[in-house]
Amino acid sequence: MRSAVSNRDGELSFSDEPNSPVNQVVAGSESSGMVTVPCLRGDTFCRQENVQPDFMKLDVEGHEIEVLEGFGNCLEKCKIFFVEENATQEEFREAIPDFFMGPLYVDFAARRFSKEAVNHSEDAVYLNKNYLDFFNTTLGFKVVE
Repeated sequence: MRSAVSNRDGELSFSDEPNSPVNQVVAGSESSGMVTVPCLRGDTFCRQENVQPDFMKLDVEGHEIEVLEGFGNCLEKCKIFFVEENATQEEFREAIPDFFMGPLYVDFAARRFSKEAVNHSEDAVYLNKNYLDFFNTTLGFKVVE
């Protein structure tokens, strides 16, 4: 079944171009070149499925802010999320709770999170400050601010 996650329960319309790697949310209802699917807030999905995300990866072609907003209180126990930033860093900071730090980037070779990108194609990382000891002690990653 096709479905989406957003900041509201209802429906979302997507572009539906054959073989396109960048179909995305569009305004309007289903018509030629678009498909409409049911959508849920992230926290509604978590409640219905009785799940709590520890880790999230968001790459939703410009709909990242809405998806993050829809997770509401479910983000409290999320340790980390990777996001393809299709909005400004200021917009992301406004959309995510203060207990997340970032944007940071992962240097796997040095086992650290830092503000410096290792390469320019990687996604930003936001870490839940309440789990910094987990990243350091359990995973062996340092956080360099």
